[in-house]
Amino acid sequence: MKKKLSLILAIVLMISLFGIIGSLAAIKTVYTNIAVGATYEASEPYTLRTYPNDYQLIDGKELTDGVKATTAYGTEWHAFCDNTGDKSPYYIIVDLAEKKNDIKKLSIQFQDNTGAGIVKPVSVVYSVSDNGTDFTELGTATESGSGAYLNYDLICSTPASGRYFKAVITKGGFFTFASEFEICTGEEVEVSDVSEESDVSGEPPVYDDPDETILAVDKNSQCYISGDYLCGVPMNTDYKSFLALLNSTVGIKVLDKNRAVKTSGAIISGDSVVKTVNDEEVDTKIIMIDGDVNGDGEIKANDYLLIKRAYLGTYTLTGVNFRAACITNGTSIVAQDYLKIKREFLGTYSIHTKYENPITEYDMTFTAVSASMYRMNCTYENKPFSLTFDKKTWGTWNIGTWTYDGKALAGGGTDWEYVFRSSPTSSGGTAFTGGNHENERLVEIKFYDGSTNKELNLSVGKSESIKNLKIVEKTQILFDKTTTPFCDVVRTYRVAGNNITLDVEYSYIKDVYFELSYTCMFPIAKTYGLYIQFNNLDGTKKNVETLKVGASDYSGPQHSSPALDCTMWGYLNDSYKFDVKVYTLGDSCDFFKNDKKTFYWDMNTTHNKLYYSKYNMGSKTLVKAGTTQYTRSSWTFYIDESVG
Repeated sequence: MKKKLSLILAIVLMISLFGIIGSLAAIKTVYTNIAVGATYEASEPYTLRTYPNDYQLIDGKELTDGVKATTAYGTEWHAFCDNTGDKSPYYIIVDLAEKKNDIKKLSIQFQDNTGAGIVKPVSVVYSVSDNGTDFTELGTATESGSGAYLNYDLICSTPASGRYFKAVITKGGFFTFASEFEICTGEEVEVSDVSEESDVSGEPPVYDDPDETILAVDKNSQCYISGDYLCGVPMNTDYKSFLALLNSTVGIKVLDKNRAVKTSGAIISGDSVVKTVNDEEVDTKIIMIDGDVNGDGEIKANDYLLIKRAYLGTYTLTGVNFRAACITNGTSIVAQDYLKIKREFLGTYSIHTKYENPITEYDMTFTAVSASMYRMNCTYENKPFSLTFDKKTWGTWNIGTWTYDGKALAGGGTDWEYVFRSSPTSSGGTAFTGGNHENERLVEIKFYDGSTNKELNLSVGKSESIKNLKIVEKTQILFDKTTTPFCDVVRTYRVAGNNITLDVEYSYIKDVYFELSYTCMFPIAKTYGLYIQFNNLDGTKKNVETLKVGASDYSGPQHSSPALDCTMWGYLNDSYKFDVKVYTLGDSCDFFKNDKKTFYWDMNTTHNKLYYSKYNMGSKTLVKAGTTQYTRSSWTFYIDESVG
């Protein structure tokens, strides 16, 4: 009897346990659009007639090419037109080539832009057929979204099966613009936190929780892990400030070089930070501070002498002392290292300026201009200043255009962030991926008041007054012309008036081969960027004047130098200055091992463009799955009062 009672109790406990576990999770439907690339027929598009807008130039694939529209008159739209007064509805029939089962969602994007005569449908009714002739109605769509771009969705109460899927569209006005007919299967997955329904093509992205047994730094700090070392700690960092550089202080101990626990005082080269779980040490990193070669927390003449003697071969530095001496390239001691120490000691140079945090606060207004554009407005030096943030046709967002006193200074459509020449194999060519070159998929984007961390959910036309704008965008970079991601990316933008800072965390999920790539760029009009000063890593400066009228075929000259910091100005309003910096020498520029380094390109007749580069053309570099990289860049516009 006791055995039976024990068994019953055990079963009850197991059921209770499963109930608890189940309560911690939720069921989320992940949709996959299987209509990408499918053929279709539809009511005649207005674009077959003469009309002076780009949406004439369609190719008959707009409704199933996998690209939703983000501009009012782009080639993503199939434009229907009621120019005869015929009140009959429009239709679209998509052919999946064979019968498909388990269809759970149907959706079409429409534009609602009454000022241009483009009006959303009165209704959309979906139906299905096996033969393309006899259709069975599935239901009427529900409108979702806000602003100019709306989705008409139907979630099937019972999964549908068929080869042909039809939409009957009751027109609401003169024009009806449709983009992307999505036919989606659905898979229910168990997740711990459901934010919103996923609706992207291909495999759903997964962002794992951090491993609690691994020591990690705050991605918004200047620090990084390199082998056995924790690098990037600024000079004169005290114990409390150091803890703020870590992503978590749970189980953290700081030890001095004799392994005594530190709870106060300055952090110096040779100290270590230890991650513990249940009092067991699970991860340890030695703290390295650039230039603090002798580990006393200061930069003095003795550090200069040690580095110089090590460079000349009359003294041997090892361990953290050697690593602290490799200021320029992180791997070896070069002459510039002891010269930098000397200039630091004399007060004419600062090694640790690369660890400055440029994030500040500024009175700004943030506005949702449209479904594909946000704008920051402020006043700088008593004149209006603005920055746009633009959505690309493939769904990701990029920095747009800087405008001051009514004049466009920089940007205007080409990228600032990054672009990678990548390939899944070591043979064959590479292709541009990410940035302004597509082959990237949006996972999620959120906007915040960076001062309060309040999320900003603005409908089109609405504004918010803020002092710091924070944008967190999660994407996946894809192999060329595939839906296969090789890297999960988290971009964190900070905007404060005339300054932009971008932190990017790359988590590689597949092996990938790279050729010449760029982790920070800056496109600028020649009128405001004819000249550049490279502020080189060794403390020297290089000044270049570019062509006032550049080449018309994008083949203008390039001017390069090993600089983490560059300043540009032009021949109009030459007091207008632009500083562009990268702070992460290794992950941004691979310690300038490649031949391009930092270069300024005479891009075309009217514009120049700055590139911080890594890797070489014609020599593929493998980055393994599991690798994590982190970069920080900043762009600043200012008026140099000393000019004029």
